[in-house]
This record gives sequence, structure tokens and C-alpha cells, in this order.
Amino acid sequence: MCRQPNRMGDRCNRKAAQMNFHWLLRMSRWARNPPSPGRVKLVIGVVVLCLILLGIEHFIGWPDMLSVEPGRRFRP
Repeated sequence: MCRQPNRMGDRCNRKAAQMNFHWLLRMSRWARNPPSPGRVKLVIGVVVLCLILLGIEHFIGWPDMLSVEPGRRFRP
């Protein structure tokens, strides 16, 4: 189950094994009760929005007015 030995030798890291079991239980719960179509659309929409923002930043660039300048403070 574990691929990397811990400091004590060849024994598996117990926390990593429990985390894998936790995800197995979560996946079985999702298989029994799948998310609603609205939630799936919401997640896909958020991922698409993030990809659009990433593409804009990569190809056009980030606006200077949204960048943080270290050492400069706003004074009203």
C-alpha cells in the first residue's frame, strides 16, 4: 500500500495509509450518491473560468494596476 518507507525502516507511514482509506470511503460515497447536475455544472464552470483567466494572463499579460508593489503603501 505504501511506496515510500518512513524513518523507522520498511514500515508504511500510518497517516498516509489512513488518508488513502479516507479517500476510498469518500469515493464509495460519491459512487452511491453522485453529485447533482447543478453542482457538476458549477464545478465545470469554475474550472473553465480559471482556465480563461490563466489564458488571458499568459497571452495578454497581467495589468500593472493589479500588481502589488513592495514598499509602497496607500495613504488617503
